[in-house]
Amino acid sequence: MRYLIIFSIIIGLFSSSCKPLSKVQAADDCVKKTIKIEFGEQTELNFNSEKTFCLCLLRKYNPSKMLVAIDFGIYDINACKLIYKDQIRDGEIRWKTDYEILVKKKSEVYSLDPDVQKNNRYLISVPDLIKTTYLE
Repeated sequence: MRYLIIFSIIIGLFSSSCKPLSKVQAADDCVKKTIKIEFGEQTELNFNSEKTFCLCLLRKYNPSKMLVAIDFGIYDINACKLIYKDQIRDGEIRWKTDYEILVKKKSEVYSLDPDVQKNNRYLISVPDLIKTTYLE
């Protein structure tokens, strides 16, 4: 009986020292596997603060055209799948809030007209993926 108690204590100590992967590590592994297939090895991963979604960015410089193409996508961590994919010609893409992504494209036509410029800035709400014009 004494050996059974000692054995139970030892098993309990070993099992408590083995930690499962944290949510962040598991999410990161899940994202990396899919993103390598969709975008490639050089993809930049930006998680929202709750680690429920990931903004994936791949910048591709084209020296002959002197521009940067940005492939980007939104990855749902809980569903473990890519829910949105797009590309813009140069610009900035970043998290504005935990559930909004700000996309600023460089204009192909330079104009002081605000109607021309408003199509170059928009928010993507996550997870419903609705685009709305963003006016600064």
